[in-house]
Amino acid sequence: MGITLPLLEELNINDNKFYGPLPVSLSNATDLINIQLYKNRFTGTIPRGLGSLQKVDHFDLSYNQLEARNAAEWGFLDDLANCSSLKYLQITSNKLGGFLPRSIVNFSTTLEWFEIDDNRIAGSVPAEIGNLVSLTSVRMNSNLFTGKIPATVGNLSNLQIMDLSRNYFTGEIPATLGHLTQLFELRLHSNQLQGSLPPSLGNCPLNLLDLSVNNSEPASLPHPVITFIPDAGSRDLSCRGNNMPDLSPRFVWHSSLDT
Repeated sequence: MGITLPLLEELNINDNKFYGPLPVSLSNATDLINIQLYKNRFTGTIPRGLGSLQKVDHFDLSYNQLEARNAAEWGFLDDLANCSSLKYLQITSNKLGGFLPRSIVNFSTTLEWFEIDDNRIAGSVPAEIGNLVSLTSVRMNSNLFTGKIPATVGNLSNLQIMDLSRNYFTGEIPATLGHLTQLFELRLHSNQLQGSLPPSLGNCPLNLLDLSVNNSEPASLPHPVITFIPDAGSRDLSCRGNNMPDLSPRFVWHSSLDT
């Protein structure tokens, strides 16, 4: 493809029935800015060599059947980290497995959207994710992640949306989330989180907070958070499926509460 169309700037073939492996020659189309390949039937691994796409801004491979089962097959991330203009990387709903490599740290200066939800990725989230300081949206929901949510997520000062739901995270919700003063959507539901909800979350201008179906303790929603949420404009607060007590309406009258 890159050999026959070397000057191509936008490739949009989404919502078709293309199948087979992604062409290795894609890396030769070095003028590409926007690559939209979602909702097809592409299979196999994501090819190496994509680091030559220095102008690419948006790369969407979502809703295919692409695989990554080991460190070598995750090597495409190392290559994409060399794409100095890349802001939006979306690989939702594929067959990515194995472990998320620590090399994601190399995206630190550019990446704004990182969406790898609805895959089969296991293991812990690398602490290095905290170096992706340009992120505004991170979606890792519906995978097989385990371990604790890394405290380093509190370094993502531009983050607006975080979805880590439907995994197997354990431990407490990190207090460092309170550093995210632009965060308006936080989804942590359907995990195995425990302990108390940190009062520091009251610093976040949340419109949506979903903690449902976890193992939170009865004292999970401390007074400072409850009183702050309405002032911050919160609209949806879901705590169902936990061990939380009834919450007084006087604290949440601006919110839609589901307990």
